[in-house]
Amino acid sequence: MKNIVYAMILIFSIFGAAVLSAADSIDYIARTRELAQPLVDNGMLVGVSVGLYKDGQSYFAGAGSTALEGDGVTPDEDTIFETGSISKVFTSLLLSDMLLAGKMRLEDTAAQYLPENVKMPSFEGEPIRLLHLAQHSSGLPRMPDNFSPQDKNNPYADYRNEELYEFLNSYKLTRRPGEIFEYSNLGVGLLGHILELASGKDYETLLKERITGPLGMKSTSINISPREMKRLARPYGPDCRPGNNWEIAALKGAGGIRSTARDMLNFGIAAMQGGNTPLAGVFAESMRHERATSEAGTRIALGWHINKNKAGDNLYWHNGSTAGYHSLLMLNPTKKLAIVVLANTSSKLVDSLGAQLMRLLEHGEADAIEIRKSIKIPEAELKKYEGTYYLSHDFALSVKAEGAALMVEATGQESIRIYPESTTRWFYRAVDADIEFVINGKGEVESLVLHQGGAAMPGSRKRPDAPDNKVKQRQEIRLDPALLAEFAGEYKLAPEFVITITVEDGKLFAQATGQERFPVFPSSETTFFYKAVDAVIQFVRDEKGKVGKLILHQGGLALPAPKIK
Repeated sequence: MKNIVYAMILIFSIFGAAVLSAADSIDYIARTRELAQPLVDNGMLVGVSVGLYKDGQSYFAGAGSTALEGDGVTPDEDTIFETGSISKVFTSLLLSDMLLAGKMRLEDTAAQYLPENVKMPSFEGEPIRLLHLAQHSSGLPRMPDNFSPQDKNNPYADYRNEELYEFLNSYKLTRRPGEIFEYSNLGVGLLGHILELASGKDYETLLKERITGPLGMKSTSINISPREMKRLARPYGPDCRPGNNWEIAALKGAGGIRSTARDMLNFGIAAMQGGNTPLAGVFAESMRHERATSEAGTRIALGWHINKNKAGDNLYWHNGSTAGYHSLLMLNPTKKLAIVVLANTSSKLVDSLGAQLMRLLEHGEADAIEIRKSIKIPEAELKKYEGTYYLSHDFALSVKAEGAALMVEATGQESIRIYPESTTRWFYRAVDADIEFVINGKGEVESLVLHQGGAAMPGSRKRPDAPDNKVKQRQEIRLDPALLAEFAGEYKLAPEFVITITVEDGKLFAQATGQERFPVFPSSETTFFYKAVDAVIQFVRDEKGKVGKLILHQGGLALPAPKIK
């Protein structure tokens, strides 16, 4: 259950509220503050810096503070933030620069640039190529399995080239490179390291010589000076609790860049200019290689994600998140529009804010982001909610009172605050989920129900028995390969969580959004089991005999997913 529920916990959705309508003459700075300030006032973001570009004009606005304590000031266009995975766009741009210079090819294998003592994994003789790394189709996992940080507050600092090589020498690919999109910090981090080896220069030097120098981005770098540290906004987690800055060693190409709204907006403008402007050809090269992703309607170029708006324009974007920051860069090259949002809070609300800001540029109006109001519950009463609530034998929600806050820690995840809408209904602000506490006639909390993605998952104070080990002894039967085709398709488990069923070489495979693809094996004509994890997929036919949905059985839960494609 752990893998499936972890993915579901990250599901996030946006709800519209009051409309900020268009006017004859739009004050984009004032409108931006109208959208951002309520998020600050309600304790959802600490500080935010925004840059907008339309009709050849740049606009900047800030809200909140660079710090909740001490000498905090309102962030401006020169405040420095960690940008997280937006760094992947820069890494792919460095690759594009090498391509145009004839120094590398997308068809080149990763292995040819690595030291001789590194054995790059392959699948049935098919190697991982540079294109696969840039487009998240290498078959490498999201993170290496030997990632064991000594300091969880600075987890990437001690993952060095030695650990990276150790992983590559031992890892076995489960599928052919280029076959399936699977987002991989590891893959792009490896690409950044390969660029260092190919050029003979460290990543920061490459960044300065090939991108930030030519574009005049004076406040964008991996490492910042003591003077620049004064402009670095302090980091905060999703509940505006103090976070931590990250230092990234081997995988810096996946998320190590720090920047400002001014620099990032200028970067976005340069990406849209064309002609004889600096790096015009390099940007064009990074945007022209496209492939599908695992998300419907989303494609990926070299580093850039691509979606179409209602007018049919391509929107090129990337976001990023670290332990105390969240960022978004989005471009509409057709209409020459750009937005950048940088926050010193690790919250996906930044993505919601950015989407509305792009809508403001495109249509002159935007929806205010819905803010759910919480009530006050005395600290003394919070104790009755404390405890461990088991959703399955190996997955639980641990609830604990910390002062006036109630915190929930899911197995293997960070502790997140929940807020009371009533004495029984509480909601997250960091993710789109609710917890409903069940209180008996004595006023005691007996259990809870986690509501997320259309599913209601009960949690009991009593830990259920461990799954019968005999489950792992399921017997595989043989099925007519022609029968398997009936099960192929996409099954929607939650708004942003889909299980894709495919058939290959007479076998059935299942891939959940953002996860690896695994084979599943038949134990009956409609029931298939995993060997990699303790889970079963049961296909359900309608009255006409057609497969209309599946049910994922895992960790004591039965999760239905209708067939959508």
